[in-house]
Amino acid sequence: MTEDLLTEVLKIPDLKVASRTMVAAMKGVQVDPRVAGRSLGVATVLEGGVRRSGARVRVTARLVRADDGFPIWSERYDRGLEDIFEVQEDIARRIAEALRVTFERGGSDAGLARRTKSPRAYDLRLRALALYHRVEESENREAIRLLEEALREDPDYAVARADLAECCIQMVCKTWDSSPSWLDRGEAEARRACELAPSLPDGYRSLGHLWNHRGSLDRALREYHYAVELDPRNALALMQLGNTYLMLGDINRAEIYSRRARDLEPENPRYSIVLAAGLRRRGQLGECRAMIRTALALRPSTFLALIAYDELLLCVAEEGDPAEISSVANEIRERAGESDPYARSLLAFAAAVIGQRDEAERLLDWDWVGACQHHAAILFVARTRAILGRREEAVAALERAFALGHLDLDEVRRDRWLRAPEELLRRLGSDPRAV
Repeated sequence: MTEDLLTEVLKIPDLKVASRTMVAAMKGVQVDPRVAGRSLGVATVLEGGVRRSGARVRVTARLVRADDGFPIWSERYDRGLEDIFEVQEDIARRIAEALRVTFERGGSDAGLARRTKSPRAYDLRLRALALYHRVEESENREAIRLLEEALREDPDYAVARADLAECCIQMVCKTWDSSPSWLDRGEAEARRACELAPSLPDGYRSLGHLWNHRGSLDRALREYHYAVELDPRNALALMQLGNTYLMLGDINRAEIYSRRARDLEPENPRYSIVLAAGLRRRGQLGECRAMIRTALALRPSTFLALIAYDELLLCVAEEGDPAEISSVANEIRERAGESDPYARSLLAFAAAVIGQRDEAERLLDWDWVGACQHHAAILFVARTRAILGRREEAVAALERAFALGHLDLDEVRRDRWLRAPEELLRRLGSDPRAV
């Protein structure tokens, strides 16, 4: 209910709405509307509740001024579950009237594509989305299972098909399973979502993600831009668009779109991490560090935390303070230990940068080729080998990273630690997947 009400209210022109993640932090907690207003930085608070009995549901909603706690409007709805979406539209429309702003009732196929006649399919999709955003393999697989179940309930649930496409692509993107069948399935689900609802941005966003991973960045940009044109507040599309521009070396555009995503959902650590990557490449190391600390304070999953430490470690290594590099390494060790391949590669790099050669060698004394399946981890292996003067092994690690799908040649060219040979850069640059 909260998720879809936010989607409806976001359609109101000239109305600034608190992000989903900020609102979610207050869900299920008794909070004074005045306190909520100050915490969220808003002038008006919508509060309410849902009670369900069999196939009937009662929804109460109250719009309250945050400065004094006085109500502007309130209503109670007693409906069947099959009417729940009409209730949500009605609440959003009444809010608009109460705030004296214009609201065109959502009747486009994009709006319809976000609905289903099956309350169960609706619930399954929302549970899957929460798992997808954790960015962990087991939870992503569970999200796929839930979305498959939702689509058995309603095969024409277009937005659920787009979400399933995104989860399938993420299986390969995060190198949890490199089978090409995941990308093929992701493409099929995304295209079906676009067929079911041509004005739904999510299907095009998933196609952008697909082309991004396949290395056709120009096609990825076209799909992302179209998704953002359809929905300028689609934070995930904005983040992915910014990340693609980052891979192209267009730091200015990367920051523009990454900031928009992060401003829309400041409580989502993924968006802060992507923005931080652009800030580091621009040389704004202080702001990069602050952004990463913000992301880590949001308590992301272990995998997302390591991506954040990836950026933070490169940032502090650039600044060259051995004590701070050691401090970040200690945080990584406390968070993930040494058994995680990604964490181990980060720790080896930190040791090499501060001159602890024996420690760096110890941390790399294992079958990293077999254990490291994520390109970011192998890039740190390459950096460490380069620092230790083992150039041939560094080049082999770079080639391995690209074989696993690392397409960001701009990062490799700029990286002071990799010092990639021009011959290798030319050869990798001729790869149709690389830009």
